[in-house]
Amino acid sequence: GSMDVPALLEPIIDAADVFLIANHGALTVGKDVFDAYFKMESVELCAQTTFIAEQLGPKRIPQDQLDTLFQMRRERIDAGRRPNA
Repeated sequence: GSMDVPALLEPIIDAADVFLIANHGALTVGKDVFDAYFKMESVELCAQTTFIAEQLGPKRIPQDQLDTLFQMRRERIDAGRRPNA
């Protein structure tokens, strides 16, 4: 049941900020409620992007473009800005 979820997460809660829990959905953890909320926004944005990309078919983004996108995200986080703002 639902009370099993906290017990299952307890030993791994420090391992990640986001958990996808079968039959429950996503759970985010942050330094405060705002941090957790912004991480959930990122999860939702990734889910939307993945859904749309899968609808477009088997196309691949070249690795150099992916590297550039990930670097831009890291720079936004390092500057204290939300990654998807």
